[in-house]
Amino acid sequence: MSDTLNHMHILATKLREKRRAAGLRIVTDPEPLPVLTVDDITFRIRNRGPAEHIIEEFMILANMLIARYLIENDLPGIYRIQTEREQRGYILVNASRKPIMPAADACVSA
Repeated sequence: MSDTLNHMHILATKLREKRRAAGLRIVTDPEPLPVLTVDDITFRIRNRGPAEHIIEEFMILANMLIARYLIENDLPGIYRIQTEREQRGYILVNASRKPIMPAADACVSA
C-alpha cells in the first residue's frame, strides 16, 4: 500500500504542477484552528498534509472530467464558479451552458 500512496502523491503533485502551469490559482493557505480553554481562545495554524493534497487533486481531476463529459455530450449541469475576487458559488446552466437564471440569482454561497 505504501507504493500505491507514493505513486498517488507523485501523480497529485504532477496534476498540481499542470494546473499551476495553466495559470490556475492554487490555494495553499494554512487553516486557522481555534484552541479553547476555560479562560481563553487562541488559534494555531494547521497546514495541509500529503493525504489532503492527494485527495484535493484527485477530487479536482474528477470534477474536471465530469464537467468535460457534460460539455462534450451537451448535457445540463450545475457548475461551481470561483472568480478572482474569491466569490464562490454554483450556477445552474442548460445544455448549451447558458445560465438558466441570472447569475446573481443562481449563485449560492459555497
